[in-house]
Parts: sequence; C-alpha cells; structure tokens
Amino acid sequence: MPAAKTHLQAAEQLGVTTRQFQNWLNEPWFPHSAKTPGGWDIDAIAAARDAQGLKGGTESVLRSKLRDARAAEQLKRDRLRTQRDELALRRETGELIPRAALELFASTLLTELGDWCETLPVLAARLVPRTAAKRVREKLKSELDQRRQLVRQVLEDKAREFDQLQQGGDPSA
Repeated sequence: MPAAKTHLQAAEQLGVTTRQFQNWLNEPWFPHSAKTPGGWDIDAIAAARDAQGLKGGTESVLRSKLRDARAAEQLKRDRLRTQRDELALRRETGELIPRAALELFASTLLTELGDWCETLPVLAARLVPRTAAKRVREKLKSELDQRRQLVRQVLEDKAREFDQLQQGGDPSA
C-alpha cells in the first residue's frame, strides 16, 4: 500500500475510522517508525495490527459504505421528486401541454384542412371555363395530394424526433 499523508488517508487505507487510528497511535504495539517524512507507512501499520490479531474495523468500513449507499439512494429519490414537482409546476403554469391534447388539436386541424382541400378543386373548377374545368380540377387535386403527403411526412418525422428527445436520445440519429 502507498504511504498516507494524513490520519484520514491512513485510516481509510487501513479500514478504520480516524478516531480508531488516533487511538492506535497510543497503543504499545503501534510501530512509531511507521511515521516517515513521506507520510504513514500503511504496510508496517497493517503488519503490526495483524500481529496483534486486530481486525482493523472492517465493520466501520461497511457502515461507511452503507451510509454512502443510503445517501446516494436518498439523493436519487430527491432528484426524482424534484423532476416530478418541476413537471407538475410546468403543467400548472401552462408551459407543458399534455401530448394527447396536442395530438387531438393537430388531428382536428389537419382533418378540417384535409376536408377543405378535398372541396378546393371542385370550387376552383367552377371558376374556369368548362373546357378547362376537368384539367384544373385534376391538376389541383394532384398538387394538393402531393403537398398533403409532404406535410404528413414532416409531421411523422417531427413526432419521431420528439419521441427520441423524450426518451433522452439523439434526434439526428
């Protein structure tokens, strides 16, 4: 083991608390030669400890790890609670519109627009001479169908991008 520069580092490397390490400094078995200008010689201290049959406080290390795990779990729960609260606040302030409402709005708007586009060629054909009416109606219907397909494709692409963003993915992938 490398040399530890502080009591805290030495205690951590030996698997004991800082208080336990400081108590060991007063024990007759403790190798005072383990204190060097470079820090504490952990190998020498561990050998002396083992010669005495001391376990070195693995329980304190386990308690510390358990305490850290609990703190990490609490932090995780706190973050989730904060995210939930932020979403609720955004919904209440009108910043966040439920997706179902957006989809219903878009669907209704597009249906109405589609119905209007269906009647437009017939209306336009009434405005031109009878000899050109059929050609105008067919040309306008074809043009509107092509544009409807383009709009449909753009909307589907944007919906996919939105879904990927919601799932934390890269929309350009």
